[in-house]
Amino acid sequence: MAASTFTYADQDDLRRVIPQYGNYTGKVRLTGWTTLTTNKYSLAGVGLNLTNGIVFFNGAEGTKVAAVIDLDTDTEWTYDANTDILAIYSLSDPDDDIIIEAGDDKETFINQQLINASMQLSSMLDARFTVPIPKSFQYSNVPATDTAEYDYLIIRATCLLCANNLLITAQNFELAEMYFKQVTNELNTGIVDKINAGEFKLNFERTQSSREGEVVEVTKVGSMSIVETNGQYAGSGYDRIQLLCSTAGAYGTAEVTPKISDGTKLFGQSLDPVVVSGGLDYIGQGLYVRFEGAAMNENDRFDIEVNGRDAALTNTPIKNVRLRRK
Repeated sequence: MAASTFTYADQDDLRRVIPQYGNYTGKVRLTGWTTLTTNKYSLAGVGLNLTNGIVFFNGAEGTKVAAVIDLDTDTEWTYDANTDILAIYSLSDPDDDIIIEAGDDKETFINQQLINASMQLSSMLDARFTVPIPKSFQYSNVPATDTAEYDYLIIRATCLLCANNLLITAQNFELAEMYFKQVTNELNTGIVDKINAGEFKLNFERTQSSREGEVVEVTKVGSMSIVETNGQYAGSGYDRIQLLCSTAGAYGTAEVTPKISDGTKLFGQSLDPVVVSGGLDYIGQGLYVRFEGAAMNENDRFDIEVNGRDAALTNTPIKNVRLRRK
């Protein structure tokens, strides 16, 4: 069975959340060496499978050779998996004058920790979520070139769990617990606690506001912005309604032309222009919008993403009810 390679975050994400993560790379220091011949040392019972591992000499990667007989240069090493014996060539005493460590290379080790943290996070999320959490367009103001990505909350929670696991390996339990409690804790104030309770909304989730419309400013040269949406989308499924300024000006003069899906593509059907009044203006499909600002420029564009009534809500925050026994 193939091992998972899925992650919600990469090392660049981890660096932004936990800048010092490189201090915890899971290396194990090796001591108790036996001298074989001049500059050659061996260590039996390593307890690590170094077949695909690395031996570090004062933090620098050594050079692996095929057999003990091939050891003739400083920082060379060889490992026999059958006997679990490591042999090295070192010009310095490996017990007193140099630090010998073993483990995976940093990239492999940290990437595996991110995989582990991603699987851990998936298992902590509520059963209503699809696992893994899907990528989505976080704020798609350039629809033609935008790239789907994971919510920052998902990325951050993954990095915090990764840091927790790294610190446990390093036996820094106090700091490990601090990171873990940012993800989940007994007060239910962690990232996962609030996602599961519906207090935090992931971008792909549908809420009541998804039916009223969520605004994306694509192009805004003028000073007007959409400050309110109202009503409920009367269509089915999903649409991205485009409001393109066809006549510039202030309230009573500016006009926007709505474009809706024609059933085969987004923005495929143009509706009648709408005069911007400063109040709630009906743009069709059961929706109203209110613009605010001094004036709108021609070709200013605002998109409104909506879901229809038949699209089930996926985020309904848990409401608490106070009970009292009489």
